[in-house]
Amino acid sequence: MKKNTYQTLWVKNISKEVIYNFWQQFQEDKLNKILFFDGEMQDFTEFYTWLLAKDKDVRFVANIEGVIKAMYWLNNPLGKSVMIHFCFLKKAFQEQEAIGFYVVKSLLLCRDSKQNYVLSALIGITPKPYRHALQFIKKLGFEQKAEIPELCYFARKNKYITGVVSVLQKEQITNVFD
Repeated sequence: MKKNTYQTLWVKNISKEVIYNFWQQFQEDKLNKILFFDGEMQDFTEFYTWLLAKDKDVRFVANIEGVIKAMYWLNNPLGKSVMIHFCFLKKAFQEQEAIGFYVVKSLLLCRDSKQNYVLSALIGITPKPYRHALQFIKKLGFEQKAEIPELCYFARKNKYITGVVSVLQKEQITNVFD
């Protein structure tokens, strides 16, 4: 069996200094306006407050040496499904698929103490112009289910654009990633 090359770090268990270092890299990589197209984070304090909010579960993905490569968060649970969002630092661009596979597999194959699966599906909403993101999630196995007009708000342009709703079900990955 292949050894894991990544580890998940729950933001609520990480020091503020480590989170600040991520924020600095995030800013240096100019990811703020891309990821938070609906309203950029103005400073570290706002970002830190957002990370720790009760309405989401934010996690970092690090390699086995502890270098943080990506961030993802889960929110808007609906039954045994949840929305997922990805953010990769530039130093992880060559590893996006490997990290993505690690994340979706660890989430959808996670079981509770009674051996029941915790989640049955992951849901994504992606702005239609973000072709790179749509290609990425397609490689992970997400199926595009719908295009919804004016679903995504771009704050800088004060404009709504079409969003693509994608879903990855647990049954779709059980044999694909092994």
